[in-house]
Amino acid sequence: MVVCTAFAQTPSPYAIYGLGYLRGDVFSSNRQMGGISAAYHNPLSINPTNPATLADIGLTTFEVGGDADHVEIGTNDSSYTGDFGSVSHLALAFPVKFGRWGAAISFKPYSSVRYNFARDITDPQIGDFSEIYSGRGHLYTVMLSNGVKYKGFSLGAGLGFMFGHIDYSKIIFFPSSSGALSSRNVSENTYRGFVYNLGAQYQLKITGSERASKKKDPIYFTIGAYGSSSVGIRVKSINYWQRFDIRTNGELVRDTIGNLIQQKSTTTIPAYLGSGISFDLPGRWLIGADFKYNFYSQFDSKTNKDAFADNFRFSAGTEYSPDRYSKNFLKQMIYRVGGIVTGKQIGRASCRERVYVRV
Repeated sequence: MVVCTAFAQTPSPYAIYGLGYLRGDVFSSNRQMGGISAAYHNPLSINPTNPATLADIGLTTFEVGGDADHVEIGTNDSSYTGDFGSVSHLALAFPVKFGRWGAAISFKPYSSVRYNFARDITDPQIGDFSEIYSGRGHLYTVMLSNGVKYKGFSLGAGLGFMFGHIDYSKIIFFPSSSGALSSRNVSENTYRGFVYNLGAQYQLKITGSERASKKKDPIYFTIGAYGSSSVGIRVKSINYWQRFDIRTNGELVRDTIGNLIQQKSTTTIPAYLGSGISFDLPGRWLIGADFKYNFYSQFDSKTNKDAFADNFRFSAGTEYSPDRYSKNFLKQMIYRVGGIVTGKQIGRASCRERVYVRV
């Protein structure tokens, strides 16, 4: 007989797989529109997902964002509810040459691992015992991005450094056998490596709009793309087994075996590619759509041998500001709404997984 219990401090118990719970790759204003970023441009908004958009930065801008997630997962005989909150990003952007060149430096978590999972097992030969799985750690990315513009064309590039530490452990525990030693397998992993992304945009003025002031404001059509190839991140691992027993004053380690000091390997971070379009009247409204494809099947790690399928995301969103120069606060506000469809690729067919809306 096997009884399972999970205790997770991330929004999903699936943080046990891969590099953990992957954090979002877009910033606040883009998230509010479903994650559109390929063709989104705003002189007061930081969008390093497509570094080409940084060429439009008009003022020195500092941005900090946070995540608050609630997840409910259910099966026929069990359910799980998770809540999680943290800082999602810190970023500073500034114009190097107004209207031509902009730059940004950003810091954001890449993934989070924080879970405990227990299995209570009854074996007719060895009796009752428990298997306890736990993981803890984070990966972070610091990135320097630049975008340059010539006429309607913008090109951008970002170079970042990924770092962090993730520990995994598995304990086999004999609670009712006083003479049996429990065992623990520990894997301590330190990650270091460079990542990058590239982006491009083209803006075309398609018409003018007559406002009440009789001033003609152009409406733009923008097409954009961004992405990165797969990259290898260096991993240094320490793996060992311990045998121990539980005393009234704590845990007593009997021996440590199978110690491997700084075993080196490489974890492959998968490639991704995104593209999108938008129509906008600068300072008033914008509507856009994105498609992003993640090549998750490229993930490869000697510390975690899970296999994944490719994933796609379709996003659409809009923003509207009644009058940014009005003395009325509500008219100065920017209102945004967006939606997302995500799914995974199965052979030549695709399967839609979920749909949700952000405002």
